[in-house]
Amino acid sequence: MLPKFIDIEDISKILENLKTNGIPLGLFKDKVIYLNSKDATKGIAYHEAFHAIFRTVLSDAEIARLLAEAKKEYKGKITEDIDRLRNYSSEYSSLSNSELEELVYEEYMADKFEQFKKDSTIRN
Repeated sequence: MLPKFIDIEDISKILENLKTNGIPLGLFKDKVIYLNSKDATKGIAYHEAFHAIFRTVLSDAEIARLLAEAKKEYKGKITEDIDRLRNYSSEYSSLSNSELEELVYEEYMADKFEQFKKDSTIRN
């Protein structure tokens, strides 16, 4: 008995992703956070919680401001990271470079939030 916003194809896709060599440790999809039980205690929940807030609570203006800040801070190789994302999933292969660039910056911010939460737990 799945909620109406989750269909069998969504569950199949999630399960397939969890079985691949590049095992996702977590996933935020359709307002639900999924965590791989093998790594749920290592901060992935914070990473996915960032995605949940970023995508469902923030306004377009707030998102644009945060993406602009992340772009200034980002030290990675954006072209390589866009290509990596595009090749990671068939869902990403159809996205434009600008959409993938925004995803790279969102992942960067989610990683930073996860690290911040991990560091704050160590200090406390």
